[in-house]
Amino acid sequence: MIDIIRKNSLFFALYILTFFAVFFYELNKPLLDTTLYLGEHRSVFGDAFFSFWTLLGEAYPYLVIAFIFYFVNKDKKNALKIGSTGIVLLILTFILKELFEHPRPAAVLEDMGFASSFNFVDGIDLHKAPTSFPSGHTASAFALWGLMSFYFHRNRILQVVFFIMAFLVGFSRVYLTQHFPQDALFGSAIGIFIALLAEYYFDTNKKS
Repeated sequence: MIDIIRKNSLFFALYILTFFAVFFYELNKPLLDTTLYLGEHRSVFGDAFFSFWTLLGEAYPYLVIAFIFYFVNKDKKNALKIGSTGIVLLILTFILKELFEHPRPAAVLEDMGFASSFNFVDGIDLHKAPTSFPSGHTASAFALWGLMSFYFHRNRILQVVFFIMAFLVGFSRVYLTQHFPQDALFGSAIGIFIALLAEYYFDTNKKS
């Protein structure tokens, strides 16, 4: 597993720096601070961009990439790696959401009387069930684009690109008022961890 991190040192350096920067930035802030700030600083471009970009944390990219590996590259092992990672994450994040039962930002805004004046993004189906922690989209994005970084580990530019893609999915969840920053932050850690386990398992299995 250390070898995987070493080969993808730039991706992991960016991740660790960003993780702790966000962690300490949010550490002593009130729960709704970032949510309220983003609500006051919307833009037409931001609304459209993040409404689209958040889709990169859903199942579609997994299906497309697994399809390409299986049918185009004739690489069944990587197709299975992508597919199994998505399934494991789906089950794991569902269990954690049910376990923690953390309220969604929209529900907290409503309970505190801010919802009527809050600037929500148009066209977004807001989740209000107590399933905020962790962010499944963010976990999914960091796992998938992390695996893509591992696959293209010789290309440092792609390591940066895949990190940014995953980060923007996490940010989109906060921007769209679907999650708090903490949900996205720890969702990213779960995604990275599962990606590492998947890469290690399939890499070890390949060598055996």
